[in-house]
Amino acid sequence: MSLDPVDEIMPIFPLLEASILGDRPTPQPAHFRVSTVISQNHADPFCAYPVPMSNAIKPKITQRLLTISNERRQNLERSSAGSRDCGGRVYSVNPQAILDVGTGTGIWAIDVADAFPAARVTGLDLSPIQPTFVPPTCSFEIDDVTMPWTYDTEQFDLIYVREMFGSIPDWDAFLRQCWASLRPGGYIEVVEHSITPIWDADTSLGPIYALWEQTMAQVEQVSGRSFSIWRESAQVLEGSGFQDITKRSYKWPISGWNTDPRLRELGRLNQLRLLQAIEDIFLRHLTSTMAWPYDAVQNFIERIRSTIRDEQRHLYQPVTVVYGRKPCPSSEIL
Repeated sequence: MSLDPVDEIMPIFPLLEASILGDRPTPQPAHFRVSTVISQNHADPFCAYPVPMSNAIKPKITQRLLTISNERRQNLERSSAGSRDCGGRVYSVNPQAILDVGTGTGIWAIDVADAFPAARVTGLDLSPIQPTFVPPTCSFEIDDVTMPWTYDTEQFDLIYVREMFGSIPDWDAFLRQCWASLRPGGYIEVVEHSITPIWDADTSLGPIYALWEQTMAQVEQVSGRSFSIWRESAQVLEGSGFQDITKRSYKWPISGWNTDPRLRELGRLNQLRLLQAIEDIFLRHLTSTMAWPYDAVQNFIERIRSTIRDEQRHLYQPVTVVYGRKPCPSSEIL
């Protein structure tokens, strides 16, 4: 397993330029397939996913944070142009079939469908919050990824997984389904981050940080769902049989404390995203999983928000981008 030891602030680049994307195809009415498995509202405390997706701005900010580094396009090109199928043939420059797990508002799937118009892009989520008009090669399916998948064996060239922390009860079982749906030589990419921050040595979070970290450890233990998959994803992928695993580690600033104008922009975007996401995460888990009183949860959330707003505290958020390849059967390798 090859792990990139990079531990740095994610570099900033503009969003994909028109010269990269080329002419965009005319958007078409979105196609949705709804699984009969889905019978519960996303806000239901017994629903499989822990974070409501009613707030559409959060996924857009997350997408901005990721795409400003061009990480998306570089990884897609890695997973297609440099890959060989099990007959030794080099793949086409463009991947042909892509699955976006936990697509949310569908922004990643839509951007990728624009960038790779020859590919069929499928966005999968539990909530029907995707836009009405999308590229003609992009479609969405409303389904629960923790249930048995209905995709064909070896259907996809790339499976993209992002921000599924706290959502997957059994990552080994989930990755077995990803494995079955990936073509030999195809790639899986897992993008995750911590929901507790780190900070510079010259600043301190104080007692709220210890409570924050302790509380999330308790939620993880009681719920049986990992909130630290950002730290574990490389090992989990390797244990599932994926090869050529690469891990890139980054630090996203929180708030506008950084003196670099570009990093200040990144920090403020991340701060806005976290201020909105914190209530979604904690209100659900602390009331349903931990049985905290509502008022106690709101007090806890406000203390965390105060910490996030404080630009005197030089906070970062650890982020990992991990990708690996499904190997070809040894008998078929040239």
